Amino acid sequence: MKKIIQYFCFFIFVSMFCLTTPNIIFAGYGDLEFSQDNLDNVSLEQGYGYKFGNLQLLNKLSTKFNEIEKPKEDYGYQVKVPDFVGIPSDNIQNFLKEKAGFNLVDKWQAILPSKEKQEETKSKKKYTEDFLEKLKDLKEKIEEAFGNFIEEVGKDKAFNFNNAFEVTDVDELYKGPSERFMVRSTGREDTKELANAGGNESKSNVIPDSVNILDAMKIVVASYFSEKSLKQRLGAGDPNLFEKTPFTPVLLQWMIGEKDPNKLPKCGVMFTE
Repeated sequence: MKKIIQYFCFFIFVSMFCLTTPNIIFAGYGDLEFSQDNLDNVSLEQGYGYKFGNLQLLNKLSTKFNEIEKPKEDYGYQVKVPDFVGIPSDNIQNFLKEKAGFNLVDKWQAILPSKEKQEETKSKKKYTEDFLEKLKDLKEKIEEAFGNFIEEVGKDKAFNFNNAFEVTDVDELYKGPSERFMVRSTGREDTKELANAGGNESKSNVIPDSVNILDAMKIVVASYFSEKSLKQRLGAGDPNLFEKTPFTPVLLQWMIGEKDPNKLPKCGVMFTE
């Protein structure tokens, strides 16, 4: 048990250290390197978001950990990150534009305040009521666009999720052992500068079929434009608050839990200082 606790503490330490250190090499783990530049490339340039980027790094570390420490030989288990698939921001927005007839970029730019108002908002740490009303309307229109498309998907037995979002891995995720998915936000969050914990929505216990996943994605994508999310980003001093192209990636991941829904374990978020 002592060794297991040491393993757990090690992974907590590594997870936090990767978020706060630009470049780190774990010499004992085959010179496995974590580079901030590589993380930024996956998360921002490729558009998968930082939750995806950090999970990808943790997945590499856990694989190397299992190879070297061999916990399965001693304790009968391995450390594993539940399988996941990312849908980049551009793919989400292309889907909304081409499949749902909703140009998210144009709609977002239409409600952006003037440069003067943006600076005033940042200095006062407060949005105008006019902007918040427009934001609420945009969020509802995103949900409506997804909802209208979901109605059509329910009638279309030939709908292909991979083709709709220009990804290749979702079908493989379906074949996994988990009977439920998590559909998660993965935007400009989980970084050293901006955690935005709880600011964006994630949906648990999602049945892995197209209609239910799309319905969960609707909630996640719309949450990027929620008053709660933008207020937390404003309070944290996010410099990308009023960027012209919104950042809206989504993460699909196996959900870990019991098969009996009445015996699902508790989960939560731990904050440290």
